[in-house]
Amino acid sequence: MLRDRLQEVGTGSNPPFLRAVAGRALFPAPRTRDEAVIQALVSADGVVRGLEALVTEFERVERFGFTPSELARATQARMRDYERAVTESPDRESDSRADEYTRNFLQGEALPTIWQELAFHRRLVPGITLADINALVTDWFADVNRLVVVLAPESAAAGLPSEAQLSATVSAAAAKRLDPYVDVAAGRSLMDAPPRPGTIVRTTARPDAGVTEWALSNGATVGLKPTTLKADQVLFRASALGGTSRASEAGFIPARVAEAVVPAGGVGPFSAVALEKLLAGKALGVTTFIDEFEEGMRGGSTPQDLEVMFQLLHLRFTQPRADPTAFAALASQARGLLANQTASPEVVFNQTVEDILSGGHPRRQPETLATVEQWDLAASMAFYAERFADASRFTFVFVGTFTPESIRPLVEAYVASLPSSGSRERWRDLGIAPPRGVVERTVVKGIAPKSQIALVFSGPFDYTDANVLALRTLSLLLQSRLLDTIRQELGATYAVSVEPDAERHPRPRYSVRIEWTCDPARTAELVQHVLDDVAFVKATRLAEGQMARVRESLLREFERDSQNNGYLLSAIARRYEDGVPADLGPVIDLPRQIAALTGEDLQRAALTWLDTGNYVKVVLVPEAR
Repeated sequence: MLRDRLQEVGTGSNPPFLRAVAGRALFPAPRTRDEAVIQALVSADGVVRGLEALVTEFERVERFGFTPSELARATQARMRDYERAVTESPDRESDSRADEYTRNFLQGEALPTIWQELAFHRRLVPGITLADINALVTDWFADVNRLVVVLAPESAAAGLPSEAQLSATVSAAAAKRLDPYVDVAAGRSLMDAPPRPGTIVRTTARPDAGVTEWALSNGATVGLKPTTLKADQVLFRASALGGTSRASEAGFIPARVAEAVVPAGGVGPFSAVALEKLLAGKALGVTTFIDEFEEGMRGGSTPQDLEVMFQLLHLRFTQPRADPTAFAALASQARGLLANQTASPEVVFNQTVEDILSGGHPRRQPETLATVEQWDLAASMAFYAERFADASRFTFVFVGTFTPESIRPLVEAYVASLPSSGSRERWRDLGIAPPRGVVERTVVKGIAPKSQIALVFSGPFDYTDANVLALRTLSLLLQSRLLDTIRQELGATYAVSVEPDAERHPRPRYSVRIEWTCDPARTAELVQHVLDDVAFVKATRLAEGQMARVRESLLREFERDSQNNGYLLSAIARRYEDGVPADLGPVIDLPRQIAALTGEDLQRAALTWLDTGNYVKVVLVPEAR
């Protein structure tokens, strides 16, 4: 309840902090005492104001207490968490159980079953009264055993308040005249009545992938993949081609931030704060995305909350809410987060890599204080409305615990009813491409005695299932080789990563990014070692025995991934987004592709995609002291 109130303050007009949290836990040692912790992230000049806001809100709680509706929401959410835990118990991840055993051994924590824990909560939680809760508040911010700490970069040291100023801020905030908290949106429902439903006009079975496909009366396409992997999970992804590539040059900045600033306003009559309260105790989420070449929504829910999830999806399409207060708060938060961004060596390093790979294209430039000044709520709202105005462009994929029969009325009511115009709009090719040849850049930033290096190979790509698999497998082999040589033999780094990427739109391209950190004195030596290992991989064709081990590893990875609804959703949705929904079988039957992979395929991949005459090298080194 405390965290919810602080979050509400943080999204209000001219917010006093960027983020704030509250929590209470036992000391790590000795575990006979506990601590209440209240934290806020503020701008460099916002320490006093942020501290005042924290104390003010806790003083408000101490004087007036919480409201019955706040307690009802928190109780409902708590009980829903335990009910979900019981439902998920058969599919529970092993590391979660291991954590419980560890706490039992190290801390003497009891080990009841999850059913016992649920019974315990069902018996005791209903008896917790508002008076019980309000009585706990008095020692959260007591004036004894209290420590106020300010952590800030050295560059802001001159403007930080003194100990006396901090103490005076606490005292002044505690003495302020305050009004009781008013809980908005209590007792309301998300949608009073469902919209007029559409219909399913055609059903197509894709048995090789276990997918049922529906064509809806508004032109939208729906793909359904029922599973039994998790008893309480339904995930979805909706997408269409276009994205910010459709924005004009003048409107690009508002278009780029539309995915953040528009949902921050809420939906229909509900602000984002009111919406969160209304959905408290329900396990669901619907988030919007607008990428460079596509837009859409993603989310999920439990089967019990599925209709509410569909309602929220419908409202995010049809009733985005403009909220100038939330917009101003978001812009203020962005300014605070960006103010010291260029002081981070890692940020500058990654921005340099992206700048080179995009050829310095204006649409790939990072957010800055200057671009925040170009934010425009009306322009963002207009671009958002344009991108989600035509449902016929969208494909909706659902994966999880449902049957086509059970989800059909929800699809007809909330998806087939979305407005559409039958347009065939797609993305625009912006002409962004990485440079040819060898490009090298050194970034001098920071004082930590370490270097960070990125080598990025990239170029045109024949986008096929076989090539995507070969690219990923090649990257795994190269990473294994580099770990053996750079980390184990030379002891020169803790970790080295090799990250492949392949994209179909707007033009098929690939990239392989090799990255590691090391002693600055060894940078040149290790770059050469990496290039030598690249040459070794290109010159080596794996024998059949080695390929058998590679295939075994890939199969284990697939077996693990294929037990995850998120993996299946991503793979199926990507097939639709790539325009090949009729070829869904390889998504599910990846073992057949793995079995066909040969050492010759991997060597050919290395020779084609690890071209040492065409890569980008960026090196981060510390400043001289």
